[in-house]
Amino acid sequence: MGLDMYLNIRHKDTQPKIDAYTAWEQKYTTDEFYELSDDEQDAYWDSEPEYYHGMFGKELIYWRKANQIHRWFVQNCQNGIDDCGTYPVTLNQLKELKALCEKIMSMTVVHQEERPIYPNGWNEKPVMVMKDVHVLTEEGVKFAEENLPSQSGFFFGRSDYDGYYLNDIEHTIESIDEVIDELMVEYRFGLDIDLVTGEYNGDYIIEYTSSW
Repeated sequence: MGLDMYLNIRHKDTQPKIDAYTAWEQKYTTDEFYELSDDEQDAYWDSEPEYYHGMFGKELIYWRKANQIHRWFVQNCQNGIDDCGTYPVTLNQLKELKALCEKIMSMTVVHQEERPIYPNGWNEKPVMVMKDVHVLTEEGVKFAEENLPSQSGFFFGRSDYDGYYLNDIEHTIESIDEVIDELMVEYRFGLDIDLVTGEYNGDYIIEYTSSW
């Protein structure tokens, strides 16, 4: 339970199959379905269109309760509509998000703090060690609040601008770096670019979706 977030990539040829399956799922409401006869219910299940998990794409990045990142996608890729839907994301948008995260990390200082580690497993007593920890400066907190604010929600996680917030930022930077390399090499994003508009015109689509 809680906010789960996914960046996926899929081939555009899967769209008709996704549309067909979505239409089939939405043919009846729950109440309408249970008003059908047994034969009609059996006929509905027999009419299920082709489905395979891969047609919804390959997972590129997974986040858990990174509510500030979720809010960014909602505002920049979902027209402000937070409905657990699936929305396209461009390569340039990923680069914009990465640049914003890097700006926030540049507004931190490093402190040494005592933190637990679990060399013998999570069920054993932790060992306390001194570790370098990034902390947002006062200016950094203000910038984060204005440009990549956290968001409260049902099991959305913490909303403080603390180490957990920065862990999500670092994870986003590292993950997008890896994804960009994969897009360029495996999915030809560096080659299938319109030289006039700069837009990708290849066979794949990047999408963001969430659930909670």
